[in-house]
Amino acid sequence: MSEGASVNVKLEKGPDGRHCLSGHLGFDTAEDAMRQLDVLPLASGAAYRLDLSALKSIDSAGLAVILEYWRRCRQAGASLVLEESPEQLTRLIRISGLETVLETA
Repeated sequence: MSEGASVNVKLEKGPDGRHCLSGHLGFDTAEDAMRQLDVLPLASGAAYRLDLSALKSIDSAGLAVILEYWRRCRQAGASLVLEESPEQLTRLIRISGLETVLETA
């Protein structure tokens, strides 16, 4: 990313347990992304969908954010499905051996 470029991540709450994550999810934005995810209530038995189609970039820190959100969903008795995963994330999941952990649609 060029110097001076805006580095941000945004979470928008959608209908039916679907949320959209957009922007750049990585080392510089991981803490902000977790703060945004922290405010989402998690209900036991709920099925949450995280639409990643608007992500411009993601790195291993971004994958860690998604894994932490997945862990919190599991602890709450909820499920999480990743929708429209960018190729960068698909590669990170495969390299990390997480295909059996993170569900993608």
